[in-house]
Amino acid sequence: MPSFVWQLGLRRILLRSLFFAASTIILALALQVNCGQSTSLAGLLEVAQAGLFLLIAVVDVEHRRIVPLSLAFAAGLTLALAAQSDALATSLTGGIVGLLAGSLLYAGGRLYRRAMLRLGRALPDLDPFGAADALLAGLCGLYAGWPVIALALPLGVLCAGAAALALLLAEKATLRSTLPLAPFLLAGALLATRFRDAATWLAGLIA
Repeated sequence: MPSFVWQLGLRRILLRSLFFAASTIILALALQVNCGQSTSLAGLLEVAQAGLFLLIAVVDVEHRRIVPLSLAFAAGLTLALAAQSDALATSLTGGIVGLLAGSLLYAGGRLYRRAMLRLGRALPDLDPFGAADALLAGLCGLYAGWPVIALALPLGVLCAGAAALALLLAEKATLRSTLPLAPFLLAGALLATRFRDAATWLAGLIA
């Protein structure tokens, strides 16, 4: 793909990201005003965070691409929320663990790809777990915190595996097909935060 075409696509995604975040905040403000509720900074940050998470997932599904700048915006909002709730240390620890785990998955995927290429096996054009996915795992860690991230990443991988199996059985995909991981990693983080006790128990086993 020519570089100027790629840059045009990236510019459209970035503009779409900014527009989505701004429109989400404006909508939240309008709803709060109409309902007679007071507007809090934390509430606006949570709405913008949810909007960016949704946008990251949608862009990955549509374009098979995760824009690092969108991750940076979402990470900043997540850290701001963690600081307001006095959970900054937990959030940073989860982010580091998520980034390390994502980096290991990325490195393992690269090694597997090289091994398969040496054996002459046909592989997808894209890595099953890319560098941007590793960064997203770090973002999931910031959101879920420690020890919840210990449950969030396995849940996300299981969700992706279940979706891949369903697509294979329905003959909507082949073994060479790639799957956007952003929706599943984010879903794993959201689900894990609802089961904090299980995450704490799992972290105890790991420790």
